[in-house]
Amino acid sequence: MNTVTYRRGQELPGLTFPWLDSAGAPLPLDTGYTFTLALISNVTGVDAAPVCTITGASGSVTVAWATNALDITPGVYTTWLTATETASGKARVFAPARPPTIVIV
Repeated sequence: MNTVTYRRGQELPGLTFPWLDSAGAPLPLDTGYTFTLALISNVTGVDAAPVCTITGASGSVTVAWATNALDITPGVYTTWLTATETASGKARVFAPARPPTIVIV
């Protein structure tokens, strides 16, 4: 997944982020983590924090958009997904070589 296009206000489909460690093994994100997602505008740099449900699994994280979560200004947004370990409070940022983008039309 590099770029996903949505119409403004569209909620389906959700997004699944494959999340592997540096050796290519699936990260165990199904328990012990909380997640946040921000969409950073490539024009203004302002971030939108859409309402969504984020669920971790072994090797992936799935984002399900709430109703009207993507009723935001049309444009290109870079995703900023963070997993925070509940026990330690340490954060891990989803940082592939090419961060996924969302285009709202």
